Amino acid sequence: GLSQSVNVISSGNPDLKPEVAKTLTIGGVFSPSFLRGFNISIDYYNIRIRDAISQPFTYIQLADFCEQSNGTSPLCAQVIRPNGFDDRSPANYPSEIRLQNLNLAKVQTSGLDFEASWRGEVGPGAFGMRALATRLISYRQQNSTVLPERQYAGNADFIQGFYPLPMPKWRGTLNVDYSINNMSVGVQERYIGAYNISDIFRYEKNRIRSTVYTDLNLSFDIGGKQPKGFQFYITVNN
Repeated sequence: GLSQSVNVISSGNPDLKPEVAKTLTIGGVFSPSFLRGFNISIDYYNIRIRDAISQPFTYIQLADFCEQSNGTSPLCAQVIRPNGFDDRSPANYPSEIRLQNLNLAKVQTSGLDFEASWRGEVGPGAFGMRALATRLISYRQQNSTVLPERQYAGNADFIQGFYPLPMPKWRGTLNVDYSINNMSVGVQERYIGAYNISDIFRYEKNRIRSTVYTDLNLSFDIGGKQPKGFQFYITVNN
């Protein structure tokens, strides 16, 4: 029944334990003899982290979750009182609330990575092409047992610092370059797949369409190929 000030202290946590991940990766590479200079690879990954390090709460949330658990939550250790949680008298008002990184989170992510490349002679010069793509199958995270598990693949609900981090299910990059003597021309196409702004909140227009960005590069070698001599280049990044 009191309204008082409380010290909120942000600090490190000497009781943190190292994060431990279980990682499974399976991949393969195919380099056919009938197509010299061509390679293709596919890799699958699955990563699980328990007791991941995070600071998922504000000081108000720490106090609220402790109250809701009736003093049984491990978060109550961050709310310091003179006489412990069970003393509900005004004299037992919190003296401080500690904001620290804690071993509370669980993270699981899985996906597929693709790569294909080819390089060979075309006409008087050399032609190269490389394509990279990734398919994010899942990115699930639970910041604490008192919070729901969230699926972030395909939306922008994941917060990195203060800003949302979009996690489209598809991303890709295509690089094409052609070199003749001391001159080289390159084009890069960056693909970002469609995703929802949020799967938690409601938006009138919730879908962000897929898009492609084009980058250009032009370079000249003077005094021999690199690393000899000098190289002058012009790059346009979209």
